[in-house]
Parts: sequence; C-alpha cells; structure tokens
Amino acid sequence: MMESSRDKRVMRTKAVIREALTQLIEEKGFEALTVKDITTRAEINRGTFYLHYRDKYDLLEQSEQELIQGLIGILTTIRPFNSLNQIEMEQIFPIL
Repeated sequence: MMESSRDKRVMRTKAVIREALTQLIEEKGFEALTVKDITTRAEINRGTFYLHYRDKYDLLEQSEQELIQGLIGILTTIRPFNSLNQIEMEQIFPIL
C-alpha cells in the first residue's frame, strides 16, 4: 500500500491548499487570513485541511520546509562549469 504522503490525491490536495495560501497571503497578508479563507479558496472542507495541517502556521511551516527541500534537491544537481566556479555545497546549505 502507498504511503499517504505519496498518494496523488494527497499531493493534489496539498498543492491546492498551498496555492490558496500563496494567493491569500498576496491579497490579505498572512496574519489576516483564516483557515476558512484557505479552505474556501481551495474549495475543500475544513476537515480535509485538518487531515494535513494543524493550523495555518503548520501549513506555512510545512510549505517552507518543502520549498527548502526542493531547492536543496536542485542545488545538489548543479555541477560547476569549471573548478574556478566550484562552490562547495557545505557553503550553500548553511545559508538555506
């Protein structure tokens, strides 16, 4: 059986929630938005939201972590053009 975090439905739901969060932060700012705002924009019910996140702060934190992990994944695939341009990954990761 697949892990729920790899289930395509779960991935789609989380993507819709993150997109709603991003739009609402741009429109209202993070502090002004509510879980109800997010669920209305994402067209999901509150129960679905709470299956994945404790609150809007948990959503923001998990979204940030996923973004950082994605950036690290991209950075680890980059190969320098030559030895003069080589940057050690240990120098990049602390910045993130």
